[in-house]
Amino acid sequence: MRTFFTGLLLCLASADAQVVVTHVYNGANINANLCPGVEVVITGSNLGAFGATSVITVGGQQAQIIQNGSGEVVAVIPSTVPVGATTLTVSYNGQTSAPFPITLMTYAPAITQVNSAFFFPLCQCFGSVLNSQPPGINAANPAQPGSQAGAFVTGLGANASAIPTVTIGGQIASGVSSQPEGNFLGNSDVVFTVPNGLTPGAQPVVISIGGVSAPTETLYVGVATPSISAIENSATGTAETTSHPAAPNSILSVFVNNAGNTTSIPSTYPTTNVEGVQVLVNGTAVPIYALVPASNQINVQLPSNLGVSGTASVTVQTGSTTSASFTIALGPADVGVFRIPTSAYPNNGAIQIAGTVWDVMPASVATSYGLSPCTGLSTSTLCGQPAKAGQNIVVYWTGGGATTPSLPAGQVAPPNGSTLYQTIQTPMVTIGGIPSTVTFSGIVPGTAGEYQLNVTIPAGVASGDKVPVVVSIGSSSDTVTLSIQ
Repeated sequence: MRTFFTGLLLCLASADAQVVVTHVYNGANINANLCPGVEVVITGSNLGAFGATSVITVGGQQAQIIQNGSGEVVAVIPSTVPVGATTLTVSYNGQTSAPFPITLMTYAPAITQVNSAFFFPLCQCFGSVLNSQPPGINAANPAQPGSQAGAFVTGLGANASAIPTVTIGGQIASGVSSQPEGNFLGNSDVVFTVPNGLTPGAQPVVISIGGVSAPTETLYVGVATPSISAIENSATGTAETTSHPAAPNSILSVFVNNAGNTTSIPSTYPTTNVEGVQVLVNGTAVPIYALVPASNQINVQLPSNLGVSGTASVTVQTGSTTSASFTIALGPADVGVFRIPTSAYPNNGAIQIAGTVWDVMPASVATSYGLSPCTGLSTSTLCGQPAKAGQNIVVYWTGGGATTPSLPAGQVAPPNGSTLYQTIQTPMVTIGGIPSTVTFSGIVPGTAGEYQLNVTIPAGVASGDKVPVVVSIGSSSDTVTLSIQ
C-alpha cells in the first residue's frame, strides 16, 4: 500500500506540472531562423511524452507533431501561418505553456542531410551531411561531377516545392528540382547536378532561396574522367574513324561519358568552354554548339584550318581531367545533309523553298511538326508542304570542307551575306536521278559550320514524297528524300 500511495502522489504531481517552452529551433541547424512550413525542435519541460498526445499551436493554428517527448518535441509550423511575429504554445495533460514569442521569415532554409539514399528515390545518390553514412559519400568515395546528388532541406517556405539555388564550391548547380519529402513533413527533397570543373575534395554546399542562404554543409567531390565512345557527322550519324574522314569546318557529334551535366545547354556557339567542359582537337579547344548530357553528346565544330589528309586527335577535358585521345581521319569533304525526320520519313531532308522559310516536306510530316500548308502565307512564315518541279530550293548540310575565303573557327559568316564563303569544290546534285543545277554552295550567312546548296528542281522529275536527292563531292556523298507534287 505504501508503494501505491507513493506512485499516486507522483502521478498527481506530474499532472499539475507546468508546461514550459524554453526554445524553438530550426530543426536542421539549431538556430532561431523560422518560417511557415519549417520543421522545428521545441525544448522545455513537461512538453509531452513518447506516445502521448499533446497539442502545439502557432498563431492559433495547430501544428503537426513529428516526434513527442517531455523535454523535446519535433513539429512542423503550419504553412498557412502568416509571416511576422507570432506565438507558439504547447498543451499537455491539461496544462498549456505561456505563449512563446517567435518571428517567422518568408524563408529559413537549412540542410538536414546531403545525398541520403533513404530520402532520394529519384536518384542513386548516397551519403549524409557528414559524408559518413554507409555506403555514403566520403573522401574515399566522392560524388562524381556531372552526377545527380540530393539534399534533404527544410525551411523553403510555405511552398515545399519551391526550387532553391544550389552552389557547390561556388559554382551554381544545374538541374535543380524540389518536391515535398514523403516521409518527413516540413522537409523537401532537393535534387541537383554536381558541376564540372570543381577541385576534387571537400566542397561547400550552399542552398539559397529568396536571398536567404542555409548554413554551409560539405560534399566530397571526386574526379570523373571523360571517355569518348564515338564521333559522328552530326547530319548523317556516320562514324568518323581512321577510315572514314571528317572534313574541316564540319559539325560533329562527340559521344562521351562523364562529361556535362544533366540538363541540355544549347546555343553556346562560339564558346569553347561550357560548365568546365572543353573539346580539344590537336590540343586546341574548338567551338561548342550544344552540350546534351541526356545522350552523352557534345556538338562541336572542327577548325576550318585543319588539313585535308592525315589524322586529328580529339580529347574531352572536364576541369582537371582529360579523356584518352580519339583519332579521326581528315579529308576534303564529308557530305551530310541535315534531316527533318519522322518515323515514316527518316531521311526527309532539311530543305526550303529559296527566298522563304517554307520547309519542303510531305503533308504528314508538316502536320507532325505542327506546321500549316504554305499556300497563301507570307514568305517569312514558317510552314511546310511539298515542292514543285522548276522551283529553286535550298539544301542545308555540313561537311563541305574548306571555303574561299576561309572562315576562321569561332567566327560566323555575315548575316547580311556581304561576304560569301563558297566551297572550294562545288557538289554534284541529282534529284530523282536527274542532274540539277547548283547556283551556290557555301556557308549559310549568319552561321559557321552549316552550308547551303541553292539548287533548281529539274523539269521532268517524277513526283512523290520520297524523291531521292543525292549530294556528292568526290567519293563523299549523302542521300535524302524530297517531297515533290
